[in-house]
Amino acid sequence: MLTRGAMKWYIAQYAPDEKTWRDWRGSPLLAESVQGVPPALILAAQCDPLVSEGAHYARRLEQAGVAVEYAQFDGMIHGFLTMGGKIDAANRAVTTMAMSLRRAFA
Repeated sequence: MLTRGAMKWYIAQYAPDEKTWRDWRGSPLLAESVQGVPPALILAAQCDPLVSEGAHYARRLEQAGVAVEYAQFDGMIHGFLTMGGKIDAANRAVTTMAMSLRRAFA
């Protein structure tokens, strides 16, 4: 599970200082504009502390005219995607990704 303590640790590894974590390349929501970015598939887990960021980014892309598909998996936690042997939603998420790629490369 993604806890507050784990999030702080991951952020410290990924973006150790304020300059880095305020850079749009590390957090696309901070970009001045998202117009012209490639189409996106955003998968979200309902019980993930980051779920609202995914939904917000999807709305922002949509408002900018970017093709975006957003799928939220109810009852799921951060990292559920790696649990395909135990959680059916993980298999559905992988199928969603595969179908999105198939459409993109058709």
